Amino acid sequence: MCREAPVVHFFSLQNAAWIALTQSYYIEMKPFRQIYFFLLILISVIVSCTDENFSIGGNLIDEDLRVVYIDTCTVRMSTVPIDSLITSGTGMVLTGRYSDTLTGSTTGTAFLTYTVPGSLAPPESAPLIFDSIELVLALNGEWTGDTTTVHDFNIYSLEEVVQSPEDEDFYNTNSIKHSTGPIAVLSLKPKPETKDTIAVRLPDYLGNDLFDKIITDDQEILSTQDRFSAYFKGLAFGPGEINNCILGFNLSDTSMALKIYYHYVSDSRVEDHLFISPLDTRSFYGTKTDRSTTMFRDLNKKEIPSKLSNDISFTQSLTATFIKFEVPYLNNLLEAGKVVSVTDAKLKIKPLKGTYSKINPLPPSLSMYILDKNDVTMGYLVTSSGENLQTGDLIVDDVLDFETYYTYNVTEYINDQLGALEIDKKNMTIVLPQDRISKCLNTLVVGDSPKEKSIELQISYIVYDEN
Repeated sequence: MCREAPVVHFFSLQNAAWIALTQSYYIEMKPFRQIYFFLLILISVIVSCTDENFSIGGNLIDEDLRVVYIDTCTVRMSTVPIDSLITSGTGMVLTGRYSDTLTGSTTGTAFLTYTVPGSLAPPESAPLIFDSIELVLALNGEWTGDTTTVHDFNIYSLEEVVQSPEDEDFYNTNSIKHSTGPIAVLSLKPKPETKDTIAVRLPDYLGNDLFDKIITDDQEILSTQDRFSAYFKGLAFGPGEINNCILGFNLSDTSMALKIYYHYVSDSRVEDHLFISPLDTRSFYGTKTDRSTTMFRDLNKKEIPSKLSNDISFTQSLTATFIKFEVPYLNNLLEAGKVVSVTDAKLKIKPLKGTYSKINPLPPSLSMYILDKNDVTMGYLVTSSGENLQTGDLIVDDVLDFETYYTYNVTEYINDQLGALEIDKKNMTIVLPQDRISKCLNTLVVGDSPKEKSIELQISYIVYDEN
């Protein structure tokens, strides 16, 4: 009913009633048990298939009722870019690089500014002596890429003062100019699930000068945040040449922080340290994506229908990309009879095999939203309680990988769109939940080729035909 030659199964309630009536003729029961037996048979027959329509008692009933199930509705897909994502004020940063042949190469770079350090009073009997300075980092458990090999991360000096935008938010499309060459390199074989703390030593000249301003309480530098930021603009933290892994790091008082070690000598040598914390409101991460060698090379300019990308579409967090679903022939259901009512509709989405792994894990959840003709969000699909967004209920087949899929109850959407005119038609889209979309690089790739269909729309509906 949803395309030219759908496969349908008809269930005739009249058949069920006729069989139940004839059965009750041969069974002697009390009235209550007769009714109970009638209902049992009626229900059992309803769920069985039949290819013909019958009516009870010839002309005794004026309507013929059928229950129909179809799973061959045409669902069109396309890949759509979003403008940008907020990446400041998230309590974390992402950095690194990840590449694959389908979706291209994405690079993340963290841009870090720092709070004004507190004063440090030296003991009267001995001067404070600088020892070293480190950038201290703590993994937050987010990653995409191979964590079994060593990856290089470069640290640069910022060459521009980071100014807060008018709306006070930084986006993944923002970037800050930094030094051409790195001032330090971190070679790391990450263990993101352990959330290790890592330290990389920075040049002594950087720490020595900072430490001198602190112990002398230089008010020309330390009196305001703007003055300090003009003196020490901050750091950029991005992938080196050998890198195919994007990692998440906490942004806190002690992560992505500068740690200065110092000592003094009194009766004995006393060693200590101080932290200079990142300024959360002016620290963020930017991304750049290169798809020039992929089927999605023009994605930054326009929507790409799956028929123009080898029957493939994808949704990807951080790069602000999502899949749009359209059901073009939904109104063909109305041709089935006088009155059509959808009782249940489910959208089943299977990831394309070979596009996900431990290196590139599937998104654990994906929210479904409703778009108007201009791709503006009009609403979202909620659970049966009406309180939470549907997230797909991901089922993972760890053994044979035949039945790994997301499912969504789209009954309300289908009923809303059944009979809608072209100007009122709406589409569906899946994206990572808002609290996750800018915090990882999870990707879902789906296929639309005749050999491997990733999308299946299952609809059950009742048809009333007047005689």
